Amino acid sequence: MGKRGFRSRVTGELVSRTETLTHEELAITDPSSVRNLFSTPLTTITLSPECPDWSNITVPFFSAGNWGGQGLHLRGNVEGFVRAASKHKWLEIHGIEHWTHFYTDYGRLLQKRFLDYFLKGTDNGWQHQPLCAASGAPRR
Repeated sequence: MGKRGFRSRVTGELVSRTETLTHEELAITDPSSVRNLFSTPLTTITLSPECPDWSNITVPFFSAGNWGGQGLHLRGNVEGFVRAASKHKWLEIHGIEHWTHFYTDYGRLLQKRFLDYFLKGTDNGWQHQPLCAASGAPRR
């Protein structure tokens, strides 16, 4: 969008390309244009390489999602948990921002327990971990 585009409130610089195209040129040259987005079904043969076949996901599966924050991945976290064929799967959903519980000691230690149990064979009680939990409080 060039000069018609948005500017960063921090730097004042354009956040998109600097070349200014007409609306017609932009629609033709930009593959992610809104026109193309809405004219293409979300599940087409062209998207199939990027969509997992959940029946093939049989490895231990641990997904952490977020109720709020930027709303980035919640549906994918839940769909992955529900559809994955793995016999060993867990879903942890937390609040606040997307990263808070996942990257602090609570989330890091939860991930470490999962990985230690399945990759190192450490008997750390992971087999008693609830399959699905919505909490930010540490669990034993």
